[in-house]
Amino acid sequence: MRSTVRDQPPGLPGAESSPEQLGQLAALSRYLSTDSEAASRIRSAANPEEIVAIASDLGFLISVDVLRSNLWELQADHWPWARESGRWRIEFFRQSSS
Repeated sequence: MRSTVRDQPPGLPGAESSPEQLGQLAALSRYLSTDSEAASRIRSAANPEEIVAIASDLGFLISVDVLRSNLWELQADHWPWARESGRWRIEFFRQSSS
């Protein structure tokens, strides 16, 4: 049986990350570095889907999968997991319904 993204640990290969979504993720991260209100909204997100929804409101199209597959590279303070342990990060993504 083929493994799905849900079967992959967060931050490991397996999630689909298109070049377009990676570009959107990079642009979102740069934007959050300049907009403290938007950064605060992302930082207080309760789950990955909420991050995706906020990003969409801001005009950026990303997915839970692209967040999950790039989790360990996303270290800036505007990400909810920035100052949390690896265990916390994994649990944050386990809440995800995707």
